[in-house]
Amino acid sequence: VPDAARNVGSVYGSDEWTVSRYVSLSYGATYAHYDYLEGPAFFSPNLAVTLSPTPTLRVRASAQRLLSAPGAQEFLPPTRAEYLPPQRTFSAVSKHDGFRTQELQQYALGIEQVLRGATVGARVFREHIDNQMVTVFGLRQPDAAASALGHYRVGSAGDADLTGVGFT
Repeated sequence: VPDAARNVGSVYGSDEWTVSRYVSLSYGATYAHYDYLEGPAFFSPNLAVTLSPTPTLRVRASAQRLLSAPGAQEFLPPTRAEYLPPQRTFSAVSKHDGFRTQELQQYALGIEQVLRGATVGARVFREHIDNQMVTVFGLRQPDAAASALGHYRVGSAGDADLTGVGFT
C-alpha cells in the first residue's frame, strides 16, 4: 500500500440485556482503526441503565465516550444513494498541529412518565469535548486550480463543555 493511501476500518457491537422487569442494561462499543493518525486505534464504549419501578415510569442513566478521527466521514458510504460519491481529499488546517482526535464524553440522566398514552420526559446532560473538530471547505490557495476546491481541511477548534436540560 503506498504511503499516500489511507486505510480505515471499524467494527461495533451492542446489546440490551433485561436483568428483570424493573432493570435493563444497554451496552456497546466501537473499535476503529485509522492508519493516517499517530494513535490509529479508537475504542468508544457506551453504557445505559434503565430502571422501571412502575409500568408507566422510567429512569435512565447513560454514559458514553466517542472518539472521532479527522476526515472519518469521508470513508462512510452515503445512506440514501445508489452510488458512491467521487473521492474527496482532506488535509490538516494547520501543518504545525496536524490531525487531532476529537473525544466526546457524555453523561445523561432522564425520567419519563406515561400519562394517558403520551410520554412526558425530562433529562439533564453533561458533555465535554476535547479538540472539537472543524471542517473548512472551499479554502483555495491563490495559485491552485479551481478543481482543488474538492479538497477540504480539518482541524481542532478547541475544547467545549456543555450542560443542558431537555424536555419531551
